[in-house]
Amino acid sequence: MGELRVTVLGSGSDGNGTVLDYKDGTIHQSILLDCGVSRLSKMYNWDSLSGIYITHGHSDHVKSIQSTVRVKDAPVYITRPEWESERLRKYFDKMTCYTPRVKFITPTKPIVDGVFKVTPIPAHHDTEMPVHYMIEVAGKRIFYGCDTADVSLETLDYIVRADIVLIECNYDDDA
Repeated sequence: MGELRVTVLGSGSDGNGTVLDYKDGTIHQSILLDCGVSRLSKMYNWDSLSGIYITHGHSDHVKSIQSTVRVKDAPVYITRPEWESERLRKYFDKMTCYTPRVKFITPTKPIVDGVFKVTPIPAHHDTEMPVHYMIEVAGKRIFYGCDTADVSLETLDYIVRADIVLIECNYDDDA
């Protein structure tokens, strides 16, 4: 069985980004979960990157998207309402040559990305259609959730089935 490495590049209001990197013999593939860490394109070797998965459109999750996409020609997965939101225009309007890379996702509809199976899960946050992710690779399940104040029973079901749980809990509706 191969090796799975989880690298948290940043978490919190200054920027979020986590890399899941899988190696098994000649197979080497990685995915990036959120793209909000400054100078992200210089922090990692992106040769094996197959996809960038965005949870929602706040700057601490997307601010390094342009520089990262310039370094590696990988698709960006995001819900259509998040993509079309006004807050993302300052990041994506400048990316007109990169927009064909955008792939719209639907909550609970899995995406097969090489060795990774990525399932977007509805999330509760103050944006248009945020998601968490359940990622399956090499018999392991990884739950990734950001800006989490509370979770639904459906989300809790994903969390309890995960082998690895990564949750950023710095959001509160009442704050």
